[in-house]
Amino acid sequence: MKSTTLLVTLTLLTACGSSTKNPNNNVDFGTADPGIQTNRTINIEGLERRYKLFLPQTPSAANIVMILHGNRGSSAQVIGLEGTKAPHKIWLDIALRDNLILIAPDGETGSEGHQGWNDCRTDAPTNPITDDVLFLGSLIDAIAEEFNTPDQKAFVVGTSNGGMMAMRLADEVPEKLHAFASVVASRPINTECPDATAPMSALIMNGTADPILPYTGGHIKPQRGELYSTLDAVNYWVNRNQTTTADNGISLPNMNTNDNSTVTLYSYSDGIDDTQVKHYEVVGGGHTEPSIAEQYGLIWKTVVGEQNNDVETAEEIWRFFSSL
Repeated sequence: MKSTTLLVTLTLLTACGSSTKNPNNNVDFGTADPGIQTNRTINIEGLERRYKLFLPQTPSAANIVMILHGNRGSSAQVIGLEGTKAPHKIWLDIALRDNLILIAPDGETGSEGHQGWNDCRTDAPTNPITDDVLFLGSLIDAIAEEFNTPDQKAFVVGTSNGGMMAMRLADEVPEKLHAFASVVASRPINTECPDATAPMSALIMNGTADPILPYTGGHIKPQRGELYSTLDAVNYWVNRNQTTTADNGISLPNMNTNDNSTVTLYSYSDGIDDTQVKHYEVVGGGHTEPSIAEQYGLIWKTVVGEQNNDVETAEEIWRFFSSL
């Protein structure tokens, strides 16, 4: 990842006299020290964009992981600062343990009044129209420059609309990323994104019983565009990276027999520049991130389907990223 001359203005705002804590372990870091900084902004072509930042003990030696929320979500929601269950909250523990900088940006508001991302879909008119590639790419550069990490790696992970935005970044600014992970997301059939060829390690984790984003492809409910099947999306990255064909799949341990789902992992390796592709097939899983520690309630499951409780999404993704 290379640092570039910034054409944006970076502003750090902190709550006067308050301290920040890791909500998982309640360690108090203070306002100017490592920990969560919740009120950061960056100016992109005159538009103030918001994000949250987690700093480890040694940020200058830290890799960067950017976490993108889904449509109707927020940065606070995706990393568990709103008191709700949030599988990506586990990233805070990982960052503290393994010295990572975490960036959790906020999407802009679309025509329905919900935050989201301007991914590649041309048939999702409720998406915002902001230049989110410029925003997120500039943000990675800004953080790398501020904390002097130009030689460290940057990764992006996203769920749903955020997962599709992660794929857009891999298409349009691959030079800024080392790998990406998309959860309950796929590639759009009707796209405004240009063809891309740069190799990029990819992880895709989708549920076969997703009631919102069909695993076998089709229209996202409600009327939010048409997508390729999960297997088509996986094959796109396999072909782009020119990896080996997949193994026969590994059935991961069924840790929770009451979640009506299991996970099979398919691995593709030896691609261009040592790229890899991982496909987590969440058999019976719905439109949600698997988690052991952060399990959604029954009411939420009536909307998104079953949540697998056999694997921890953040840990699986970090295992993949850290192996590259």
